[in-house]
Amino acid sequence: MSKLPYLGFGLGLRPPHYDSILNPDTELNVDWFEAITEDFLIDGGNPLYYLDRVRERYPVVLHGVSLSIGSTDPLNPEYLKRWKNLINRINPIWISDHFCWTGVHGINLHDLMPLPCTEEALNHVVERVKQVQDYTGRQLLLENTSSYVEYPNADMTEWEFVTEVCKRADSLLLLDVNNIYVSAFNHGFNPNDFLNAIPEDRVQQIHLAGHSNLGTHIVDTHDAPVVDGVWSLYKNALKRFGAVSTMIERDDNIPPLPELLDEDTSMEAHVVGEDLEFRQTRLNVYHNGYTLRLLETLEKCYPALVSVIGEELFETIAREYIAADPSRHFCLSVMCERFSHFLSTHSSVDPIFAELAEFESTLDQVLGAADGPHLTFDQMVAALAPEDWANLILELHPSLVVRSFHYPIPAFWQH
Repeated sequence: MSKLPYLGFGLGLRPPHYDSILNPDTELNVDWFEAITEDFLIDGGNPLYYLDRVRERYPVVLHGVSLSIGSTDPLNPEYLKRWKNLINRINPIWISDHFCWTGVHGINLHDLMPLPCTEEALNHVVERVKQVQDYTGRQLLLENTSSYVEYPNADMTEWEFVTEVCKRADSLLLLDVNNIYVSAFNHGFNPNDFLNAIPEDRVQQIHLAGHSNLGTHIVDTHDAPVVDGVWSLYKNALKRFGAVSTMIERDDNIPPLPELLDEDTSMEAHVVGEDLEFRQTRLNVYHNGYTLRLLETLEKCYPALVSVIGEELFETIAREYIAADPSRHFCLSVMCERFSHFLSTHSSVDPIFAELAEFESTLDQVLGAADGPHLTFDQMVAALAPEDWANLILELHPSLVVRSFHYPIPAFWQH
């Protein structure tokens, strides 16, 4: 496949920054943006509107978190179809996902679970990467993940596994320097051993990010500035691989855009033997991460409900919902759609709160509705002969939804 271009220095595309990015009076010191694939696997609405506008002004790459390339479940055909439609729509410079699995038996954990570094897993991943590349017509970048536990009986190191997949599938690597740093600390290897083993011609993009050092282990949290140790490792990566398109990830505690751009400028300047209890602590990173990720998503979908009933009660009910109805879709937001029904059957929830949740869910549905044609009354009169009016069937535009409520929910929501 043809060589992909060098883009320079980029940032993750996040909703809090949309207006600043598209402000015509603002000149941003950023070369490109990376968009999270799953945020845009929808039929239309605001998210795609903003993505289209950003793509008009900047190069954009797509970075996925739910391809689940290592799962034993079949590749999700609905995911692949929507992904390819998005690729055709915005023509990203490249596409990427992760060396991981994100679920099995139809349950989506919404986390990047580590792969066993075995020959069996290697062969499995290689074949699935080839399927994806054949389907999309694109060369796929896969990112090395951070990890907190290791599988026994590995046949090779992680860097050997990554290298072999790239060679056998003719794929590329999204090299996450922070993830190398995190995993090296957690598992006691030299991070430069990872860097030095990777073929130079396979590294297409680099990620940098912040993390949380808990003493016994480091968690990849993307909620803080890049630490000095990661900057140092990044310098070593540049010495080995040369100029590589690089971006900083920030997914929580997202600061204003000017603050992130300052960190982006710093990035450019840099160019110039465990017991059972200890292992359980590491495993809890995945267990707690799953629950917290779903809780955060529900809180974002239902801000008015959280404000009215309080964070403590909302979290209690939300945890019950997560346990009763685990996520089965590649998009996190889909798991919010059934929450209002769950509330309507909950013995301790007043019906007015269930209706408030239904109203907020409907707002999300409208904002993400498919784009579609619409006709004014005058256009219908001009287009139809009088004799055709008797057989006329009107359909609501996808962004129009009819709901009936027992309580004055819209007025309640506004206040």
